[in-house]
Amino acid sequence: MKHEIKKIARIVDEIVTHFLYSLESPRFELTYSEEEDVFVLAFTFHGVQLTPDAIARLRKKLRGDRQPELEDYYWQLMGET
Repeated sequence: MKHEIKKIARIVDEIVTHFLYSLESPRFELTYSEEEDVFVLAFTFHGVQLTPDAIARLRKKLRGDRQPELEDYYWQLMGET
């Protein structure tokens, strides 16, 4: 469970950083819940105008396939074990 929480924290960090740097969104809300074996994150960024093309690109980035063989290596690069 601890490892899952760290993954969630990294995901939140990446998404928030993307919007704060790329889109300079001054205000956002985050809702987190755990439902059965699924973690649900819902982000609301206020004052952000995205074109349909920008939304499609963001979806493509977020829906990448998992690569379990790289996960342990990635955590080592991030200084985690």
